Amino acid sequence: VIDMFHFVLWGYSFPVFNVADMMIFFGVATLLIQSLLEKVKTQGSYNPLFKS
Repeated sequence: VIDMFHFVLWGYSFPVFNVADMMIFFGVATLLIQSLLEKVKTQGSYNPLFKS
């Protein structure tokens, strides 16, 4: 599987990046943001499943 890309546009060489690692990063970042937003949304409401 080839998932490394190297682009050269107008004489500028962009860094080589790995698409698989990029998708893992975006997935983890999305889960973290979603978790934080859910915590803010449920803050103040009583939920017996989430005891502090």
